[in-house]
Amino acid sequence: MIESHVYFGLFNILRKCCYVIFLVILNSDQASSQITEKDEFEEEALKVFVDCNFCDLDFIRKNISYVSYVRDTRVAQVHVLTTTQRTGSGSTQYTFNFIGQLEFEGQENVLSTIANVDATSDERRKMRTKFIEIGLMHFVAQTPMVKHLLIDYELSGDSVKTEEIKDKWNNWVYKIRANGWFNGQAIYKSKDLNSSISANKITDKWKFENWANFNYDESIYELDSVTEIMNSNRNFYFESSAIRSINNHWSAGLVVAARSSTYRNIQFNQRISPAVEYNIYDYADFNSKQIRLQYRVSYNNFQYVDTTIYNQLNEDLLSYNLSLAAEFKQKWGSINFSTTASQYLHDTSLKRLDLWGSVSWRVAKGLSLNANGGLEFIQDQISLPKGGATDVEILTQQRQLATNYSYRGSIGFTYTFGSIYNNVVNPRFGN
Repeated sequence: MIESHVYFGLFNILRKCCYVIFLVILNSDQASSQITEKDEFEEEALKVFVDCNFCDLDFIRKNISYVSYVRDTRVAQVHVLTTTQRTGSGSTQYTFNFIGQLEFEGQENVLSTIANVDATSDERRKMRTKFIEIGLMHFVAQTPMVKHLLIDYELSGDSVKTEEIKDKWNNWVYKIRANGWFNGQAIYKSKDLNSSISANKITDKWKFENWANFNYDESIYELDSVTEIMNSNRNFYFESSAIRSINNHWSAGLVVAARSSTYRNIQFNQRISPAVEYNIYDYADFNSKQIRLQYRVSYNNFQYVDTTIYNQLNEDLLSYNLSLAAEFKQKWGSINFSTTASQYLHDTSLKRLDLWGSVSWRVAKGLSLNANGGLEFIQDQISLPKGGATDVEILTQQRQLATNYSYRGSIGFTYTFGSIYNNVVNPRFGN
């Protein structure tokens, strides 16, 4: 009797062991199958680096799932470089540069599309994803993954119609904007009102831009039950320009501007400036590279709120402005730089030099450097009030103060390491 119980117990143990071994073998086969499929995908799929700081990368990965997305551009077979440009109607033009690397070195193509000014963020990301997918087809067709793809078409031939577009606005685009900000505490409150209006018309030959902006900000500080300090500033600016395209490198135009600013002691200032500009590169290459040299001569009329340090309440002056601007966006990153020199002709000691630049540089695998900054050498503050500024105006920045320089800047880096593949999308708890 005891022996039968022992045999029965041993039989149960052996049965459970066999069951466990079966499960291990089954899971091992499944895991091996999954690993094999993953290895096969990584071997066959096109390796893509999407260089787009405004794209929804999770959306792209989800909808274009037959390529392998990598974080290191050096292992990518295709580098997708994206740029944007504002159109004359206020819409956004997206340009996608598909740059072949490794075995696809030397193969490149460019696609562009325009998102309407009223397009939603969802419509924009769908449009971007669609054109990225179209551009990748040239490269996917050269990989084993092509055998898994199907081609589809949304519209039937009968539904495609070509109609002449009639624009009742004649390419003019108008925009009105107004904003107000309010905040406060027990002893402090402030408000900022800002509004603007613009009317623009842009064609291949002409560029007309007109815009005006008004800003009013006010801050009130209660030092005690009877003492209250108020700081307020009013600023208005208007500019109208007409620019003519001469050829692929030259353009010329006229800029008219007017402004008033309590902060700068300017009751009213009007300026008329004929200008000419030369681009070393073809204007058609604006998405990837520009080096522009511009020269302006300006007639200025100034009417001041208070008498200036030069004993002026009203004066007419001539000045010139020479600027150099360079913009590059390539696979390694982007560089933007500008320098502007200006000088009044009646007194050459009244001058200003403005330097500004930014760089985004992919230094090495996973390491990117970002920096921007500006420096101004100032010797032309002709509107400073003769009476100077009070302590309150200095502390609350209600008046422009005398200075011979100003600077601004920031610098930082990002370093990412680990797996170069990032194909999985997981939206839990946000991204």
